[in-house]
Amino acid sequence: DGYMLRLREEWKTLPVAYDAETHILTLYREGDGGEWLFRIGTFAAGEKEQLPSGYELFEEYEDRCYAVCIAEGGIGFTMEELRYLFNVWEREAVA
Repeated sequence: DGYMLRLREEWKTLPVAYDAETHILTLYREGDGGEWLFRIGTFAAGEKEQLPSGYELFEEYEDRCYAVCIAEGGIGFTMEELRYLFNVWEREAVA
């Protein structure tokens, strides 16, 4: 989906899954039977006003927008940190 997410050190051993059909990346809690910490979704720019429930827009680039859904109870990071950890490849290549 044209982006890279750097992980905090404590996240590097956690299971992650990417669904190519829905364009959702999910970071799971370690060994707990499927509980997730957060999800990042890639959506068409025209969908940004109708994001799925729980998703918050945090980045836009050309014809795409990126939104995050944080599990109930949160995981202790801010949107500023997420923006710092998140890079759109195409934008990086142009810079």
